[in-house]
Amino acid sequence: MEPLRLQYKDFSEWQRNVFLNEQVAKQERFWLNRFSSEIPKLALPTDYPRPSYKSYEGDQVGFILDEKTTMSLKQLSLETETTLYMVLLSAFTILLSKISGQEDIVVGTPVAGRTHVDLANIMGIMINNICMRNLVDKDKIFMEFLKEIRQNTIEAYDNQTFPFEMLVEKLGVTAEPSRSVLFDAMFGLNSNLYSNSEHDTSNIEFIPSAVGNGTAKYNLNLQGNEAQNEIQLTMEYSIKLFKRETIIRLVEDYQKILLQIIGDRSIKIKDIGIGDPFKIPKRHSSMEMVDFYF
Repeated sequence: MEPLRLQYKDFSEWQRNVFLNEQVAKQERFWLNRFSSEIPKLALPTDYPRPSYKSYEGDQVGFILDEKTTMSLKQLSLETETTLYMVLLSAFTILLSKISGQEDIVVGTPVAGRTHVDLANIMGIMINNICMRNLVDKDKIFMEFLKEIRQNTIEAYDNQTFPFEMLVEKLGVTAEPSRSVLFDAMFGLNSNLYSNSEHDTSNIEFIPSAVGNGTAKYNLNLQGNEAQNEIQLTMEYSIKLFKRETIIRLVEDYQKILLQIIGDRSIKIKDIGIGDPFKIPKRHSSMEMVDFYF
């Protein structure tokens, strides 16, 4: 194995120097402008009263999008010049808007922080959180909304170097004791998880294993892995806010949204239907529900 040209200390020095240049000043202006209007608080209905102080006790519900659905989503992203991440994020944002009754939705997303090729193999944590703020206009058709998601996502990733902690400081906001700062829902997707391996994995079956740690940093956290011909997702949630059966219905409604946008790209957002996860009886689901964690 060839020795690494750079070490984590080099990344730290590079990051410190970047903060002094015009690039970061430009990114700071971008994020401050993105949050120049009143910052919304996600008004999720809950099964239990929100505690005075945030609890990190959590659980997860795992589910799989089968090959047919996955291929349809990939085709949708290809034909709309978007990415699988953008399509899945658009559906999650619509879900949050539907259950909260809000149009201004902020979702956090983790980025690797390895924006330079020389940082690819350095050991160390460089993850940064960025905010995906999107307006869900119920009178728009899905394709128009996806186009906005695409543009906002590209802009956010173009400005991903600016540290989340510094944004919070510049905005002068503090988290309420019972909430996270800036967003209470997170979404992430690891694409082509096994395709970039240096070794041949074509004859290996990857089976997720249950290694959950019983915590939840956010009210809702949807994380996915693109694995061969399917997408494996987990919805992590606060057990102090939600019952497990509620989250199961939420992920069923998430899949329902995906199927509707696959079937009719011109559907208006207001016509995308979901149930009431807090009132309706438990339904049978056509998707595979599994207990696995990443």
